[in-house]
Formats: sequence, C-alpha cells, structure tokens
Amino acid sequence: MDLGYKIDSVQAIPLDILEEIAEETVDKKELKVLKAKLEEQYQEEMAFVRHYSASLIDKLVSMQVLNPQELSALGNARSTAIQNYLSKTAGLEKRLIFKGGEKVKGSTSEAIPNRLEIIVP
Repeated sequence: MDLGYKIDSVQAIPLDILEEIAEETVDKKELKVLKAKLEEQYQEEMAFVRHYSASLIDKLVSMQVLNPQELSALGNARSTAIQNYLSKTAGLEKRLIFKGGEKVKGSTSEAIPNRLEIIVP
C-alpha cells in the first residue's frame, strides 16, 4: 500500500509524518507487527489509515509525559494565542472582553482543567 500523505481527517497529521515520529521513539519491530496486523485486519485503505494513525497516536501520546506545570504553561500559551488572534480580527478587536483564565474547581479527572472566558458583546 502506498500511503504517502494519506490522512484520516483534515485536522490529522499525515501518516508518513506519524510513522517518522514513531520510528524515532517506538521499537521498529513493534511498529512492523502493528502495521502488518492492521493491514490484514483492514483491507480498505482509508479504514487502515484511520486505525493505524490512531494506534500510532496512542503509542506516541502515552510516551509523552507532561507534568502539571508544563500543561498549565501550554494552556496559558494557547490562551495568549487565542487572545492575540481575536484581537487582530477586524470588527472584534474593540468588542472583546477577556475575563482571564482560571482553574476549574471540583474536577476529578487527571487533566488540569483551565477555563478562559471570552465575551463578545
């Protein structure tokens, strides 16, 4: 199967890039077995791409450990990027009110929930 730049959605990372990243961090033998198993299980090309991409992402995400401070910094960076983008959007720049970010109380998940409130009157 020539998978080249195949992706399973417009937001997805192309499969060839996922494979390159995985080859740097996951055992090559394990990747080969996974790919062969999924090729056999999913004969249709797009079904294979979808499931193989999801499997690679699962493996890569589990290897990427972030501590709470790093996640909080990522949330703050995203908040700043959103604020900057919306502030430059014609017609919105004078109407925007940013209430700032805050930790969400009462969360029971392992995630670090932050809330950014943006009001456009």
